[in-house]
Amino acid sequence: MSIISKMPCWYVLIIIIFSLCYGIREIFDRTKRLSDDEAKNREKVIIPMWRKVIIFYSRDVLSVVTCTISGFVALFIVNYIFSSLESFNDISVGTTILLMSLIFWGVTGASGYLQYIIVAGKFPGISGSS
Repeated sequence: MSIISKMPCWYVLIIIIFSLCYGIREIFDRTKRLSDDEAKNREKVIIPMWRKVIIFYSRDVLSVVTCTISGFVALFIVNYIFSSLESFNDISVGTTILLMSLIFWGVTGASGYLQYIIVAGKFPGISGSS
C-alpha cells in the first residue's frame, strides 16, 4: 500500500480521465451493438432502457474502469521497481518475469484492451485457429 500512496496527484487525475473516457466509449460501443441486434431481430422482445443500463452498461463500465485503473497502477509499480534497482545486471529471474508481466498488464490496461484480452483470451482482431 505504500507504493500506491506515493502516486502523484497528476497521475491519479490521468487515471480518472482515461477511465471515464474508456467507460463512455464502452457505453457507445454497447449502444451500437444493442441497436444492431435489435434491428436484426425485430420480431423479438425489445429490452427496456432501465434493464439495459442495469444488465449491460453498468457491468461493462465497471469492468473497463477496473481494468484501466489496474493497468495504470501496474505501470506505476513497474516505474517504482525500475527506479529502485541499483543495477540492471543483478536482476533476478523472478523480478524479470514480474516486470514483464506488469508491463504487459499495464500497457494493455492503460490502452483499454485488457478487458477484451481477459474475456476473449486473445487480442482483438486476431482470429482463432479453429
